[in-house]
Amino acid sequence: MKNHSYIVLKISTLLYTMLLVGMSPPARACDVCGCAATNYNLTLLPRFDRSFLGVRYAYQRYESHPADRGSYLNTQEIFRSVALTARVYVQPRWQVQALLPYFSNTQHTTLSNKHVSGFGDAFVQANHEVFRRSTVKDSMTALRHSLWLGVGLKLPTGRYRYNPYDGNAVANANFQPGTGSYDPVLTAFYVFRYRRYGLSATATGRLPAANAGGYRFGNQLSSLLTGFYVFQQKKLGLVPAVGLAYETAARSHDRGQPLSETGGHLLALQAGLDAVRGDFIVSVQAQQPFVQGLGGGHLRAHGRLTLQLTKVL
Repeated sequence: MKNHSYIVLKISTLLYTMLLVGMSPPARACDVCGCAATNYNLTLLPRFDRSFLGVRYAYQRYESHPADRGSYLNTQEIFRSVALTARVYVQPRWQVQALLPYFSNTQHTTLSNKHVSGFGDAFVQANHEVFRRSTVKDSMTALRHSLWLGVGLKLPTGRYRYNPYDGNAVANANFQPGTGSYDPVLTAFYVFRYRRYGLSATATGRLPAANAGGYRFGNQLSSLLTGFYVFQQKKLGLVPAVGLAYETAARSHDRGQPLSETGGHLLALQAGLDAVRGDFIVSVQAQQPFVQGLGGGHLRAHGRLTLQLTKVL
């Protein structure tokens, strides 16, 4: 990992982490769900000029109806996923990224516990480097920045079986492993680095379509501003980073009707660390919301954790 040629990008993009909420009849114990089935987090890791294969684990926890703690309305939702990730360079300034997740979602209420698992929706995106500028005077003076734009598509490969009137199922559309729709995704990410210091900014928008059941998740926008520092100690490279993540989502619609307890916004602190040794990268990211207004106040997001192991090709 050489300082002259090693471009470190610490961009932890929260792809599609809009915290959607679902709908169920009033008799249900919970009519708000904590997380969409497409909570992907495609991370642009160090060794950005190389292809890679990786595996990622993500954990998220949400609380529905937090004001009714202890009552039959209060619900705890835990979302776990393991995803295969890949990035391939097809040309020096063109890359293709892909992700295939497997979800294991659990809902705890005072009356019962319910579990849903299965493969989620696959995602493919093409990224193009619009510009790259670099000024290197010596080993200690380097100025680099670049801008990438991406266009992607979420595919309905995951199971979507939403029936709000089935008492044995979780009555939330976004608790399912898939959403049942083809959704275009637009991404822009910029990175600036001076010597060992860097700053990255990312924005991702998703425009969900209606699925065969007439359910359409709200349009989503997520953004992340991150500062990082590069440590180099012999064969080990460390890249700690801190940042702010902001997410917002419009209301979802069921057969053209807007759902009042859907959509919202969230602002969170994020901290992470990438450890690089040879062609292997171990990454950990933690996120803690501190401002949120989700599902009309009926939903509260708690901390999130992401772990990833990457093999550079």
